[in-house]
Amino acid sequence: MMKIVISAALLSLVSVPAFAQAVAPSTSGTMTSADVGVEPIASQSGPNYVLAASDANVYQIKAAQLAATRAQRDDVKSYAKRVLAEAQSSQKALMAALKNDQRTIKAPSSALSADRAALVKLLQKGTEERFR
Repeated sequence: MMKIVISAALLSLVSVPAFAQAVAPSTSGTMTSADVGVEPIASQSGPNYVLAASDANVYQIKAAQLAATRAQRDDVKSYAKRVLAEAQSSQKALMAALKNDQRTIKAPSSALSADRAALVKLLQKGTEERFR
């Protein structure tokens, strides 16, 4: 059962491919959604989109950190490190995009949503043997 949970959690690391792009954040205040490779979701407000994107990035960072330190196989460790770097880059780009005089969206906290925090707790309970 735990292998299924861990597999599902690791698969969720790739569930947001738009954020998996390495982007050099702009600090000039001119960054647009095209700069990070995504378009806004029409039915979602800007602040809600930022909260959801940040939550996904922070979860990917935490899950990838666990996988990178607990995995036994080199290919899994390598993949986790790549996901970690991409998620950190995506979060940095998201935060840079908020530093714009034309936007009034506040930066979200780094706390995870309850659902994603519960997934991280499940991953933390897993032994190294379960991170194959």
